[in-house]
Amino acid sequence: MRTHIFLLFISISFFSYTQTTYTYTGSGDWDEQANWSPSYPGTTIQAEDEVIVSEGSTLSILFITNNGKFTNKGITESRSSFNNNGMFINENTFGQRSTFNNNGTLINKNTFNSDSTFNNFGLLTNNGDWNNNSFFVNNSELQNNGTLIHRSFMFGENSSHTGDFELNSLFSPGNSTSPSIGRYLFNENLNCSSSALITMHVLSISEIDLIEVTNRARLSGSLTVNLLEDYDPEIGSTYTILTAKSIRGRFTRVNLPDLAIGKELRIVYNVDSVVLEVIDSTLSTNNSALFQKIKLYPNPSSHVLHIDGLIDSKKIAIYSYLGSKLSERIIGPGNNEILLSSLSKGAYFLVIDNYYYRFVKN
Repeated sequence: MRTHIFLLFISISFFSYTQTTYTYTGSGDWDEQANWSPSYPGTTIQAEDEVIVSEGSTLSILFITNNGKFTNKGITESRSSFNNNGMFINENTFGQRSTFNNNGTLINKNTFNSDSTFNNFGLLTNNGDWNNNSFFVNNSELQNNGTLIHRSFMFGENSSHTGDFELNSLFSPGNSTSPSIGRYLFNENLNCSSSALITMHVLSISEIDLIEVTNRARLSGSLTVNLLEDYDPEIGSTYTILTAKSIRGRFTRVNLPDLAIGKELRIVYNVDSVVLEVIDSTLSTNNSALFQKIKLYPNPSSHVLHIDGLIDSKKIAIYSYLGSKLSERIIGPGNNEILLSSLSKGAYFLVIDNYYYRFVKN
C-alpha cells in the first residue's frame, strides 16, 4: 500500500507544471538570455507563467505569443507581431511597431503608442494615454477611461466602446479592407471634429452601415456614402446611417454616389437620426397639374429666382443639398420672387406641396 501511494506521488509530481515568473532586467533584445531571471522564457509564454519587464529596463521584442500574463514596467517596443491570448498589462511605455492581436485582456495604465495595425478581439481597457497612428480594428469591447487619440483609420463591428470619443480621422463600421456592412456602437458621446472622415456603405434596403451613439452625437467633418455590388436604390427608399439620443451639427462635406437618371440621394438630419433618402431628381414623370405648370427661372441664378405658374398662394421652403431647412415663406402670383443673396453658391431644393424643384445659385 505504501509503495502504491509513493508511486502515485511520484507520478503527480512528474506531470504537474510549476508556475514560473520570468523577469527581464537590463537593455537589449528579447532573446538576450543573460537579462532573464530565473531563465529564458522562449517566445511563447505559457498559460501558467508570467513575464515582467522590470522598471528601468529597455526591451525590444520580436514575434511573441502571450498565453499567460505579461506586465510591462519598463520601456518596451514590439517590432514584429505580438499575439496576446492572456493578460497584458502596460504600466509604463509600450511601442507597437508591428501587428498586435489582442485576443485576451489588455489593460493600459500609462502610454501605449500604436504605430501599426491593432486588432482587438478581446477586452481592451485604456486607463492611460493611447496614441493610435495606424489601423485600429475594434471587433469586441473597448473601455476607454483615459485619453484615446485617433490619428489614422478606425473600423470594426464591436460590442461596446465606452467613454466619450473624439473622431478626428478616418472611420467606417465593418471591415474596411474588404468593404462590408457593419454596426459600431459608441456607449457615450461621439464628437466628430472638422477633420473626421466617415465612410458608410449601403448594400440593400436592409443592409446598411450603422453608427449607434447611446448619448449625444456632435457632427462635423466629411461623410462619404458608397453603394456596394452595384446596388441601385429605388425612389422613396430610406436608409438610417446614424442614431443618437440627440444630434447637433451637420457634416460639412458630403460625398454621395451618383444614381440612375432621375434619382439622387439626399441626407436628412433628424433630432435623433441621420437618414439617406432617395428622391426623384427631375420629377418629370409626375402627373400633378401643379408640378407641370411650375417653372423656376433663371436657373441657375445669382440674385433672384422667379416662380412662374402659381394660381394661388403657397407655402414654400428652401432646403440645402444636405437636407437642412434654410427658410420658409408664403408666395403667390403677385409675389413670386425669391432673393438669393443670403445663399452661398451651390445646389438647393425648393419645396412646394411636397414637390422638390432643384435650382442652383451661381
